[in-house]
Amino acid sequence: MKIDITDLLTLEELEDTSGFLTPEEVGELEKGFEEIISIYQELILRFIKTYLDEANFKDDYLNPRLRSKLANKLNRLEEELEREGLSFFQAELPNIKRAIKKANSIKQWSSIIDICNSLITFYNVRTYWEDLEETLNTALTAAKNDKNQLAEARIYNNFANTFRLLGRATEGIDYGLNSYNIFCSLKNPEGEAESSYTLGYLYRSVGNWEESIKAFKHCLSLFELREDFVGEVGALDGLGQVYTKQGNLDKAEKVLQDSLRIKEKKIGDRFQISITLNNLGKVYKTKGNLKEAKKLFERSLEIKQEIEDNQGQGVCYNELGMTYRLMKDYKQALDYFEKSLDIKKEVSSSGTGKATDNHGEGLTFMEIGTLYQDRGEYEKALINWNNALEKLNNYSPEFTRVTNYIKSLEARINGAKSY
Repeated sequence: MKIDITDLLTLEELEDTSGFLTPEEVGELEKGFEEIISIYQELILRFIKTYLDEANFKDDYLNPRLRSKLANKLNRLEEELEREGLSFFQAELPNIKRAIKKANSIKQWSSIIDICNSLITFYNVRTYWEDLEETLNTALTAAKNDKNQLAEARIYNNFANTFRLLGRATEGIDYGLNSYNIFCSLKNPEGEAESSYTLGYLYRSVGNWEESIKAFKHCLSLFELREDFVGEVGALDGLGQVYTKQGNLDKAEKVLQDSLRIKEKKIGDRFQISITLNNLGKVYKTKGNLKEAKKLFERSLEIKQEIEDNQGQGVCYNELGMTYRLMKDYKQALDYFEKSLDIKKEVSSSGTGKATDNHGEGLTFMEIGTLYQDRGEYEKALINWNNALEKLNNYSPEFTRVTNYIKSLEARINGAKSY
């Protein structure tokens, strides 16, 4: 029978029964009651420790910095460990959340921080954004209660990255700077590199290319000093994306090829490889090498599907749609754009709520509008561009671009009507 602590009598309530029981009987009940409480408390501690240890261990299966060594030690393939880690967290998520609540009830702040930290990679891969934000809030409260500045800095950095992915880059920059300043005050170069890396992507999101490049170059130098290959390729990816936005395509191609080579030879993480494949595809697409771009996007999509990266699949379908539009295969392009929109609308948390990739939807509506403009269907172009404005982050470069598209096309249509 399941025992609930709230169903048990208190010692005071036992004393109230003294009129019905002898002192000896009351004493026996008190002793039994205390034994039950002791057993229950021990079970809670064991429950917390079990899921703390197992979640931390399985999180290593998802960590590209550790998984390669584990695979060699266990004589297993990295892909097997990755799948096992994802399966564990998916199946045991309710119990892991229960362990966090139990730890909170007895104020085990360090256990809460560690368990929450073990969920971050899983939530990112599965795109469970609402769960991630809730978990980070829980961890931050625990870190403050524990007066653990190092944990606070790491959590602020995770918040910053999450807000970037949710299209809240401006808010994310504040968290990122908070994290960076704490790490610097603690003289923690590892944390300084990680927070600078996150800031690089945040500045890229708001179109601040110079600050983005500065942040990526700073973290790259720190990662290289520590021979942190995972951090190094992340910084190279970031630089590649910014150089692509600036039109420095040769620079972009070089750093992304360097990143892909390191990932394939020294890291082997499929999620990370898929990111670089996608970024490199964008370079070739911009250069006009559509055949090579298509091949890279398809390779990236295949990995995204295998690891169930929903948001990543939406990005790949959008890129394939753009590639086919440039090939003037408008039917196939529209099919990919629709697939992209469907996935982006369904990017959800594991709970009852839903978290949508609004900015991502806006990017796809923007591309659909461009497709209709190419076909001379201007009314449809305007409809989709206006849909894009409703979804895009208003601080993003794409929002400004679509606004100009609409003004230009409306002026063109009005000019044609005046003749």
